[in-house]
Amino acid sequence: MAYRHFGDARYLDDAHHAFAFLRDAHWDPALEGYDWEIEWHDDQKRTLDGTRHCYGMAFVLLACTHAAMAGIDEAKPMIDETFALMERRFWDPHAGF
Repeated sequence: MAYRHFGDARYLDDAHHAFAFLRDAHWDPALEGYDWEIEWHDDQKRTLDGTRHCYGMAFVLLACTHAAMAGIDEAKPMIDETFALMERRFWDPHAGF
């Protein structure tokens, strides 16, 4: 948002870094989801809380959307991928909504 508001290239660099960290550090390919809380020690990721929260997925969608609006093209496919993941994990077609 800062890059889109102010246009300073430093903010775009920060957005690239933040997006890559979300995509690469929080994503758990084995369990196909985003870890809620992680820490790093000696270049090793440790999951502190791997709970899959719909609330957290909403923030992943928000981050991907803002990254895409800032011009980070690799964020665009993640919007659809994240939405599809939310549907698989959290949407119950028999719940009536």
